[in-house]
Amino acid sequence: MHSNLNLNLLPVLSVLLETRSVTRSAERLGLTQPAVSHALSKLRQAFDDELLIMVGRELKLTPMARKLQEPLQDILANVDTLDQLKNVDPENWQGEVVIATADQICNSLLAPLLKKVSQVAPALTIRFTNLTRRSLKQLELDKIDLMIAPEGLIQNASLIRRSLFSDHFVCIYSAKTDLKPPVDLEGYLDRTHIVSTIDYANDSPITGVIPELDELRAKQNNIAVIPYYLAIPLIVANTEYVSLIQKTLVEKFIEYGEIEYCDPPIEIPPIELSLFWHPRRNSDPAHLWLRNEVVSIFAKHSRKSK
Repeated sequence: MHSNLNLNLLPVLSVLLETRSVTRSAERLGLTQPAVSHALSKLRQAFDDELLIMVGRELKLTPMARKLQEPLQDILANVDTLDQLKNVDPENWQGEVVIATADQICNSLLAPLLKKVSQVAPALTIRFTNLTRRSLKQLELDKIDLMIAPEGLIQNASLIRRSLFSDHFVCIYSAKTDLKPPVDLEGYLDRTHIVSTIDYANDSPITGVIPELDELRAKQNNIAVIPYYLAIPLIVANTEYVSLIQKTLVEKFIEYGEIEYCDPPIEIPPIELSLFWHPRRNSDPAHLWLRNEVVSIFAKHSRKSK
């Protein structure tokens, strides 16, 4: 078969193989006989096969044509399904869409996403769930629709991903404390630390996706390890503890004068957040619309943060 097959000819081929008649095919398709004959000529060239041959007074299918019949019907059925999905009215979308992510991402995403959903698909419900080590399996089982997570955390090449946002770490401390800012490694390690991490199993070590951060956390005095990122700046603002955390998460606290920040005592690479989904949902119109909205919201958030 040649690679320049015109896909618009496939419906003509389907009718020709069914009727085995140029005349009847032309009548069913609403085309002229010369147009159908021309299409048949193009199809013969594309498949390098006669497809229909005259035996006596009737057209018969070649072996190649018989092989094409079943897969051709499957292809045309899928095209019809995609065409129907393309025209789905968002106002009729119902049910839940589940997004797994950490609490600080939900905080950034929830208000603008729900505003858009209420305008476009008011019958749709967005449910956020905590990002845990179980989330990947739940995504594969279709119990989660989308996952927003650090790029290095997800080791599954079969998932589709799209980069959302790059953030960097800062060391935060209370604006009320008289202690010196932990500007060097010695001063940093002298302080007591609050650590934020994904909800690992109880026997898992404190590890993430950035080795430099893991090594530093292993050396410091960690008084608490919690999975609630948004609680970190609230705790730090009213104690003498310090914490390494993504800068965009604490911008409001810095603006209000509750906390201050400095660079980490060592160089720590930025953290890259991505959107993940299963290939089976790639053509779902509601899913596609939601993905595009999430990407758009993060793009606006990123511009504001610069």
